[in-house]
Amino acid sequence: YNAILEGNDLFLAASAEGVIKLDASDTSNLTFSAGQKMGMANIQDIISAGDHLVAIDSSNGLFVLDPTDLSVLDASATHTGRRLFYDGTHVYLARESNGIAIVTIDGGGNISAVTNTNGSFDLSSRNIKDVLKQDDTLFLADSNGYLVAVDAADPTNLSVLDATGDGSGSLENMTIKNSSIYVAGSNIYVFGIDDVEDLFYKGSLTTQAGYTKGVAVTGNYVYAADSSSSIGSGISVHQKLD
Repeated sequence: YNAILEGNDLFLAASAEGVIKLDASDTSNLTFSAGQKMGMANIQDIISAGDHLVAIDSSNGLFVLDPTDLSVLDASATHTGRRLFYDGTHVYLARESNGIAIVTIDGGGNISAVTNTNGSFDLSSRNIKDVLKQDDTLFLADSNGYLVAVDAADPTNLSVLDATGDGSGSLENMTIKNSSIYVAGSNIYVFGIDDVEDLFYKGSLTTQAGYTKGVAVTGNYVYAADSSSSIGSGISVHQKLD
């Protein structure tokens, strides 16, 4: 479902295969270094957080791993989910129907939950597929086709700033480029985030097969990864929306 490159090590969030580490020092000849499946059933994402790796499983929770041998340093069965983001201090979890969660990872790899004290903060109507953070704002993509901005200046006192979308279909993976967020869905949807209290829809980029799961922006181009097996699936390239 995802991969990260740390130096010459490539770490894969490999669904039922758990977490896999490959030696990528020779990119023409990737070799297996280590694997970790213990207690893992459906690993959805993996990130680097300080000296550790953090992986999230949609069924069995959150795992903190030693990047050297992929040994499990700590785990939290209650923190299931789909996507992760690390801002240098906190790890943010997109937990689908369970909203979001925030944790910290200490030097020993131990997980501590951060409690939100704002009782009016409610994401119960949303199914959060992805989470990103820029400055003090969290951006959430949900399965109802909405982008949500959350004030996270104080992670213990979250509040919704704005939400926009047309409810036409699930939003998946996101990336930020300048003052825009590009979101993978049935197509690539673009939102303006100049004012996080007044998000607006900029337009869309039509993909060939309409099952876009990943998006990246480099220079003036947008790259879309499609999960469909139909004709036209794979990687498509589009001109960036300004």
